[in-house]
Amino acid sequence: MSGERPRQPTLAILIPCLDEERGIASVVTDYRREFPGARILVIDNRSCDATAKRARSTGAEVLHVSR
Repeated sequence: MSGERPRQPTLAILIPCLDEERGIASVVTDYRREFPGARILVIDNRSCDATAKRARSTGAEVLHVSR
């Protein structure tokens, strides 16, 4: 239709993890630098450390799964 803006492609990056407190922030930061418009989702598999907190602090969304 005329007047509509073309849809821009979107990118979602899924990062599965379990107890990755020490490295998750750098992984998210690296992806954010390379793909600034991407939606970054950390899929946390019931970590017992601060993985989710560190991921959120870098701007990632965190989804919790129990597998």
